[in-house]
Amino acid sequence: MGDYHEFGEFVSGLAALPRIVTVHDVKISRRKDSDKLVMEATAKTYRYLEEAG
Repeated sequence: MGDYHEFGEFVSGLAALPRIVTVHDVKISRRKDSDKLVMEATAKTYRYLEEAG
């Protein structure tokens, strides 16, 4: 939950991670009782594993 700029900072933080992160099924809605936004999303992360030996 946050405002538009906080969501941008969150996604920017995901992009800065040392692995691939993809974001899917993003839904953003406004809370009825405040000016805050709610974001629902699925984040998938991938990393490269080197083969042993």
